[in-house]
Amino acid sequence: RMGFLKESTDILLWEEAIEYQQQIKDSGIKQAINLFKKFKDIYINLEDLRWGDEMEYELFTKDPRDDQLKIHIDGYGHISKRFVGQEKTEDFIVQQEFCGFMIETVPYQPFKLYDVNTSLDAFHNLVKRRNRIGEEASKIDLQLVSLANFPNLGAKDAFVTDNKELYEIEDYEEHNIDTRS
Repeated sequence: RMGFLKESTDILLWEEAIEYQQQIKDSGIKQAINLFKKFKDIYINLEDLRWGDEMEYELFTKDPRDDQLKIHIDGYGHISKRFVGQEKTEDFIVQQEFCGFMIETVPYQPFKLYDVNTSLDAFHNLVKRRNRIGEEASKIDLQLVSLANFPNLGAKDAFVTDNKELYEIEDYEEHNIDTRS
């Protein structure tokens, strides 16, 4: 089964993280060396090797205030309810990606590395995920888009939310620093 790393501590601001930069680099090098030493003599049959993929989507909706298509920053909360406990019937998992307007789908089971049909299996699984998520999203007035980044991200009035207080924020950068969001 494919996994997801969850946030377990406070997120540091860039200025706070800089002081740990060398420590993180040193730790990464030590971990890589230790893993190499641990696994260098292990042989794994080709049939036992697996791989997986992930697909990320942004969730948009039409803003009733101005009829413009905008990111829905609560979109994950809305779409995830439609897939809870369905991993075994859907053959994929829906999970939150970077923030509340992004979702990620991964196959429930990884693909076999040596199987010649794997590329087609992965492609069909991607299409199935896209269609199923899109189908459910459209039922609750959400649109699914796959972009590297939303062009207006961070701009005032570029989102829709259930939390009406967020519409009143004048300086989002200051708000994000204050709230660590």
